[in-house]
Amino acid sequence: MWYRIAVCVLVGLSAAPGRVALAQASAALRGVVTSADDGLPLQGANVVLEGPGGAVAYAAATGPEGTYAIEGIESGRYPVRVSFIGFSTHRDTLLLRPGVLTYDVRLRVGAQELSGLMVEAERGAARRQAGLQTIRPSELSRIPMPGSSGDIAAYLQTLPGVVSGGDRGGQLYIRGGTPTQNLVLVDGLPIVKPFHISGLFSAFPQELVEQADVYAGGHSAAYMGAISSVIDVALREGDMERFKGSASAGPFLLTAHAEGPIVRETSSFLTMVRYSVIEEAAGPLLGRDVPLRFYDMTGRYAVQTGNSVCSVTGLHTYDRGRLDNERDLELAWQNTTLGGRCFIYSDDLRRTLALSAGYMHYRNDAGPSGAPERSAGLAKTYVSVDREMEQGWGGVQFGFRADYATYTYTLDEKFIALEAEDQYTYTLQSYVALEGRVGRWLTVSPGLGSQFGGSSPTSRWSRGSAWPSGPTGPTGRS
Repeated sequence: MWYRIAVCVLVGLSAAPGRVALAQASAALRGVVTSADDGLPLQGANVVLEGPGGAVAYAAATGPEGTYAIEGIESGRYPVRVSFIGFSTHRDTLLLRPGVLTYDVRLRVGAQELSGLMVEAERGAARRQAGLQTIRPSELSRIPMPGSSGDIAAYLQTLPGVVSGGDRGGQLYIRGGTPTQNLVLVDGLPIVKPFHISGLFSAFPQELVEQADVYAGGHSAAYMGAISSVIDVALREGDMERFKGSASAGPFLLTAHAEGPIVRETSSFLTMVRYSVIEEAAGPLLGRDVPLRFYDMTGRYAVQTGNSVCSVTGLHTYDRGRLDNERDLELAWQNTTLGGRCFIYSDDLRRTLALSAGYMHYRNDAGPSGAPERSAGLAKTYVSVDREMEQGWGGVQFGFRADYATYTYTLDEKFIALEAEDQYTYTLQSYVALEGRVGRWLTVSPGLGSQFGGSSPTSRWSRGSAWPSGPTGPTGRS
């Protein structure tokens, strides 16, 4: 019932006119604001169309990809002003006619000397979205770390309601939920367990992160499947103007990174590799063995065109170690994620069309060192389409997602007859999320989601398990 209603709503919204403002012979302005120094998008830049006497007639701020859009503009000639802290203000004059004008701006780094500055303000109620914590790279650097830079894993443990499983294990419990109930996304790609076994590091160091949104509660229907929390990480683009690289060494971690343009001002790459040396350094520094090993590798390709911003991201992590030095029980897990995402802005769309597709694989092993007795794996292929439209009263977001997953596990312990099992599942999801402003201080965000899925017949096999002693022979079942 709910699935049919959601599908009907999605079809109706998709068939709605792309631009009501255009039908009324008004103009629209959109574009991307980037830095002329490195070609990276500038989030939070102000784009202002001035009216008579320099008054603000229309204005907008750029989003995470540096994009902005101003709609419903009366035709005419307007002075335009684009500004961002630390950059020289860009000024121009535009003649806007009915239709859409794409206007991209590159700001240059600039400084201005002030004779004095006085700031006066009255303290008021904090304005923030309930349940959402946005993390910037500058905030990660404020948390003390044993490495050369900040990391999301250390920062998350300072937030209220977040508890770590200790200095080993790589587990985070958010608002009482289990680690498996957290939905972690990197550039829209799901990753099962990005937190390293040491408990101090994750696959998201400060050098890679553009921003991260942490929903400890109250997330929208767009994040269907999340039970406890959502950690949505966006990686930054590589430098589009010049090549850069760095390397660092510490008692816990070796790090190297490189970035640069592929086509200047259009596309770039960003790579980073980190490898732990805790196992080698723990003896001389701590006087005891710390059998932990991990590494991660990340690569990202980004390209900007006149009406789209696309990226391809690849990520691989590996962790291995013992949580108890007295027991011969070793845990190991690894993640591999590869996928792409495009944000498309065109005259036919109200706001944004986001397309994502990718593949992820996760494997977990447990048992004696070098001979795991239990293992489990997850492989998933998915595709998603999301559309966002802004209205005067707020906005609407809706989308569709399909994925196909394979679950496997193997048991090779004594007294266990079942050795391996595979299961294949498919899931179809759709959602509609609204955000309406009621007055100045209240925002209402209702949502509706539907999900349909199924599984294929499982295949299983066994070779039989032998008792350690006794008169009977091998036993088993198929």
